[in-house]
Amino acid sequence: MSDDLQELMDMAFAEFDAKENELALGLCEKILSLAPEHLDALFLKGRIHIRLTEYETSLKVFEDFIKLSPNEHTAWYNLGFAKRRLNEPKQAIEHFDRCLELKRDYEPAWYERGLCYTRLKQWDRALDDFNRAISLDGANADVYYSRGFTRGQLGDATGAIMDFGRYLESFPDDANSWELRGRRRIETLDLRRAIEDLERALELKPEWRADIVPALEDARKIWRLKREGAIEELVKDFIHRGWDCTPNGPQPIAELWFNHALEIKANCPEAHLGLGRALINQNRNREGIDCFNRALALDPKYPEAFSERGSAKHNLKLFDEALADYDRAIELKPELVWAYYGRAEIYADRSEHEAAVENYQKHLDGNPKNASGWLNLGWSKRKLGRVREAVADFGKSIEADPTYALAYSNRGYAYRELLEYRLAILDFRKAIDLNPGFDEELSRVIEELQNASVLSQTTQNLSNDEETESNTPEMLLSTARMNLGNGKLELALEQTNQALQKAPWLADGYSLRSSLHFLQGNLQQAIRDGRGAVDRDPNNPKYHSILATLLIPAHRLDEALEEYSLALKLSPADAALWCARGEVLLKLEKYSEAIQDFDKALQLNVLYVSAWRSRGLAHFQLENYYQATKDWERALQMDPHACQGLESQLDEAKRKI
Repeated sequence: MSDDLQELMDMAFAEFDAKENELALGLCEKILSLAPEHLDALFLKGRIHIRLTEYETSLKVFEDFIKLSPNEHTAWYNLGFAKRRLNEPKQAIEHFDRCLELKRDYEPAWYERGLCYTRLKQWDRALDDFNRAISLDGANADVYYSRGFTRGQLGDATGAIMDFGRYLESFPDDANSWELRGRRRIETLDLRRAIEDLERALELKPEWRADIVPALEDARKIWRLKREGAIEELVKDFIHRGWDCTPNGPQPIAELWFNHALEIKANCPEAHLGLGRALINQNRNREGIDCFNRALALDPKYPEAFSERGSAKHNLKLFDEALADYDRAIELKPELVWAYYGRAEIYADRSEHEAAVENYQKHLDGNPKNASGWLNLGWSKRKLGRVREAVADFGKSIEADPTYALAYSNRGYAYRELLEYRLAILDFRKAIDLNPGFDEELSRVIEELQNASVLSQTTQNLSNDEETESNTPEMLLSTARMNLGNGKLELALEQTNQALQKAPWLADGYSLRSSLHFLQGNLQQAIRDGRGAVDRDPNNPKYHSILATLLIPAHRLDEALEEYSLALKLSPADAALWCARGEVLLKLEKYSEAIQDFDKALQLNVLYVSAWRSRGLAHFQLENYYQATKDWERALQMDPHACQGLESQLDEAKRKI
C-alpha cells in the first residue's frame, strides 16, 4: 500500500513540475481518499490551489496540514502567501511571523512579509524586511525591485535608483523599472539620465505614453530651466511639486522637493512653509516649527505660517501657544479656513463646545465639502445636547464622503440618544461594512438595541409621535421617515401621501415617496415620483441625483446620464456626482469619457476609493493595463475592505502587461 501511494505521489510531483495542475490535483485527491492524513499529498494539493489562484481553498488545505504538522514552517509560509493574495495583509503577517519563529533564515517569508508591510504603507518595516531578505539571498531580483519602490516612498531616491538598477540587470526589458528609475532620477535632478530612462520605458511600452510623456516633459522642463538659470521659475516649480505630495502623497518626497527649492533660494518663505508642513505630516513637529519660524523671520505677516505653526504646536499639546498662532493667522487673513478648523479642535479638546461650534461653522462656510469638519461640528453639538442638529451635521459629513465610516458611527450614536433605534442600527451596520474595525464595538451596541423590550418601547414612542405630531406636512414626513427606518413601509407611504395631499408642492415628499416605492419594488412609480421631486425643485442637485439612481436599474442609462449632468451643473464640486456619472458612462461603454469623470472626482477628493477602482476598470476595458494596475493598487492600498475581489482583476491586468 505504501509503495503504491509513493508511486502516485511521485507521479503527482512530476505532473506538478510539468505544470499539469489538474492531473497533479487529481492524483493528490486519489492519495487523500486512500490516506486522508498523507502530508505530502496535502501539502502539494495546497500548492496546486495557490498556483490556480484558488486561495480560499488553499487556506483550508494548509490549515488541515498544520493541524497534523504544526511546526512545518513552509506550511505557515503558504498560509501567509494565500492571505496576502486575498488582500488580508495583517493576517498574512501573523502567519509569516510564525514561519520565521520556526525558521529564522527563510528568505521568502521575509520578502513576503515586506510586501504585506508595503500594502499597509508601513514603509520602514517593509524596508527592514527587504534588507533582511537580501542579506539571506542577494540573487532574488524581485526583492531589489520591491526595496527600490519602498525606498522611493521613503524619499531615498538615490537608494531606489540603485535597486532598480540591480533589478534591470536581471530583467533589462522591464519598462516599469525604467520608468520608476527615471522618476526617481528626476527627484535627484539627474535629468539627463532620467530622460534616457523614461525614453527607454516608452520604447518598451509605447502604450504607456499617457503616463510616461508627462514625466519626460517634466524632466526636460527642469533641465531647460536649470540651463537658462531661471531661479525663480525653478523654485516655483519645486514648491509646486512639493505641495503635490501634500497631504496624501509620500511626505519624504515632498520634503525632498522643498529642500531642492531652498538649495537654490534659501530665503524663500514659501519653501520653508512647505517643508514645515511635510515635516509635521511625518510627526516631526518641532522641526516643522523651526521651518515656520524661519518663514516668519523672512515674512512676519505670513498668515499661513502662523496657521501651520499653530497646527504643529497643537500636535505637541501646546494649546495656548497654538491658539495664539491661529488667532494671529485669522487676524491677518480672516478667510483662512484651516485656522478656524485648528482653533475649533483646540476648543473641542478643552470641552469648550460653544466656541468649537462657532469656529467649525466658520471653517465650513469657506470649505463646505470637508467631511471631517461636519463630523466634528456634529460631535460638538451632540456634546451640547443639540442632538437633532448633530444628526443633520453627520448627514452632511456623509454627503461629502459617502465612505466615511466614522460619520455613520457618530450618527448612529446620536440616533440612539433620540431613541430612534432602528435608524441607529442601520448606521452602525453601514459603519461596520465600511470599516470592519468597528465590528467589535458596534456589534455589541447593535445587540443591545435589538433587545425586544427596547424595540417595543421604540415602537410605542413612534406610535405616540404619530398621534400627536401628525398635523403638519413637515411632521408627517418626519414621522414617515422614522417609520421607514423601522421597516414600516406601508405606514410611511400612507403618511407621505397625507403630507402631499396637504402640500403638493413639497419636493421632499415626492423624493421620500419615490424611495418607498422603490423599496416596495414599484420602480416605475418610484421614477415618476423622482421626476415629481425634480419638477418641483429643479435647482436642487440632490433630486436630480436620486432620479438618476432610479433610472439606472430601469436600464434608462441615457436619461440617468442627463440627470447626473444636470446635477453637476448645479453642484460641480461634488466628487460623488462625478463618480456616479462616470459609473453610468462605464455601463454605456464610453470608457474614455468615464475616465474624465473619475479624474474630476479624484481632483476633488483624492481619497475617493470608488473612483480609483472604477477608473481602473475603464482603463482595463481600453486595454490600458498598466494604468489599470496603478489605479487598482491605489484603491487596495487605501481601503482593502472596500475592494474585496479586486486582487484577481489586478492579477489579470498584470498578466496582460
